[in-house]
Amino acid sequence: MFNKFKQHPYIAIILMALVASLIGIGIQYAIDQTIYRSGLYSTIFLTGFFLLLTYQKNKKK
Repeated sequence: MFNKFKQHPYIAIILMALVASLIGIGIQYAIDQTIYRSGLYSTIFLTGFFLLLTYQKNKKK
């Protein structure tokens, strides 16, 4: 199963971001009953950053 993530690192990054966001948003909503957009924006930024790093790493190979 983990071999698929080594072959397709972009899927692994997007999947990790989605799972982490859902867990974080779920906990935050359970405590405050609000969703802050700043957390979503930082998740989008960090996901894009890690996708760019992965692209550059694969480009060098």
